[in-house]
Amino acid sequence: MPRRGAVVVPVSAQEATDLLEMRLALETAAVRRLCRSSDSIDTLFGELTELVERQRHGAAIGDADQFAAADDAFHRRIVEVAGNTIAGRFYGSLSDRQRRMMADAARSDSARLTELIGEHAELADAIGQRDVQAFEGALLAHLEATYRVVLA
Repeated sequence: MPRRGAVVVPVSAQEATDLLEMRLALETAAVRRLCRSSDSIDTLFGELTELVERQRHGAAIGDADQFAAADDAFHRRIVEVAGNTIAGRFYGSLSDRQRRMMADAARSDSARLTELIGEHAELADAIGQRDVQAFEGALLAHLEATYRVVLA
């Protein structure tokens, strides 16, 4: 708004549900693609493990923004490495909402941060094991739990 600054509009329950569905579809499709041509999986697994460590650090120092940035990078990297440029551009368009929701979740429930770190480690492990079904189940549980915190 001119001369008044930015207005951050909260994410509605419907928008959160829509975002959850799109993230689930895009990330699962990305992992499915990665598992068909597993050349990049070991490198991706290493990158995801490093991002989980960044989240641990953000949680340890109480930096919700750092934590949210590492969360965004974790999920975005999965889609990017899969190499579907259309999916990558679409996923990028969701990034602002995702980051806002994650920062809100991190601020409102700091105990949830430890759970998120564990969930991300589980997602990375499923990718490292090339197990699409385990990834999809873990991702759905992860997203639903996070969105419950945001919408509470």
